[in-house]
Amino acid sequence: ITYNGNSASANTTVDGVELTIDGANVTVKSTKGRIKYRLKGTTHNGSFKMVANDGVTEENKKFVLEFDNANITNLSGPAINIQSGKSVYVTIKAGTTNYLKDGSTYFGPANEDRKGTFFSEGQLIIDGGGTLNITSVGGHGLCSDDYIYLRKTCGTINITSVKDGINTKDHFIQLGGNVNIQADDDGISVSKGFIGMYGGELRINSVDNGISADYSANDTTHIDLLGGYTEVTTTGPKGHAIATSGKLNISNAVIQATVSGDASKAVSANLDIEIANSYLRLKTVGAPLYDETEADYSSAAGIRAKSALLISKSEIGILSIGEGGKGINAIGDITLDNSTVTVVTEGESFTDGTENVRPRAIDCSSLAINGSNSLKIASSHAAIYTEQNLTISGGETFAFSTDNNVKCINVKGNTAYSGGLFMRSIGK
Repeated sequence: ITYNGNSASANTTVDGVELTIDGANVTVKSTKGRIKYRLKGTTHNGSFKMVANDGVTEENKKFVLEFDNANITNLSGPAINIQSGKSVYVTIKAGTTNYLKDGSTYFGPANEDRKGTFFSEGQLIIDGGGTLNITSVGGHGLCSDDYIYLRKTCGTINITSVKDGINTKDHFIQLGGNVNIQADDDGISVSKGFIGMYGGELRINSVDNGISADYSANDTTHIDLLGGYTEVTTTGPKGHAIATSGKLNISNAVIQATVSGDASKAVSANLDIEIANSYLRLKTVGAPLYDETEADYSSAAGIRAKSALLISKSEIGILSIGEGGKGINAIGDITLDNSTVTVVTEGESFTDGTENVRPRAIDCSSLAINGSNSLKIASSHAAIYTEQNLTISGGETFAFSTDNNVKCINVKGNTAYSGGLFMRSIGK
């Protein structure tokens, strides 16, 4: 299928494939599977649409959609609109550069989803060594009502979006490729499933959450960052870099995150967080915000676990600049095992006249420091604050507070020291 300005043409006829062309708008209805549709050429007012057979998405067949130096802008809706509920195998042809752009207002049937520049009712499975540039001025960038899967052979995907960069209902998996997202909402949002990063590179600059898997059934949603390189920058209030309502697993990964919005977290999970064999650099800048739901202030934090946190064989650096900021904050227990962890909180205490929010490098229920762990922490208030116990069995711990009127180490329960080097300075 070749686009040429205000027109389009197809050079092949296939039995079982009904193809309609209206100007540069191409509509396909197919009862035959294993067909490849290759898109080429340029249009500034056209589209490609796969319609649902007899209105039933499940009746469609799986197909391949190949981009071969295609440049498609649709002024009245998605550039690519897949109303089929079957898998779409997307190939970005090696050596090609492709462009997709939607319109600011979507027109079409009222009962038809049209949520983004590249929208599909079914699964999107993407590979190919070329480049795909997606611009959204009306909806999400890349969107599926099922899942999105980037293969190891995926090339480069650049997304600029007024809404989410990537939006899926089921899950998002990246095995390879180079993904760059600039979004005015979430970078990647999964509403009812999980996110898995196993390889490749992912860079996100968003106003709201960078990477988000938020679902009320938190036992089925989670984020697994188990490889590759991830870099996230967020700017909006409570715009977390990495956030899930379930569990967060980080292993064999390199992650850099900067959040500047008030009450924003670089890494946040409602269930346990486990970090192993990874390298993290996290920075927070924002001040606290009052949370109406919890009837309390929420601070910016490098790592926030609403359950337990385990860090093993990793190197982590955290800098918190804003008032009342936390380096590592957990409602449950924190265990540091054979890792190098450096935390600095520079901000002063925050007060609204009745409430004081203290900056703390580590704030948790209980803290255990094991093995050959190296912990270096500095704070403008308490370096370590635990509601219960502090246990040190090895390694080196250096704690520093710039305020000699507070306890540098504030342990509400018991302190057990059985080995290693432990030093603290200033503070009570």
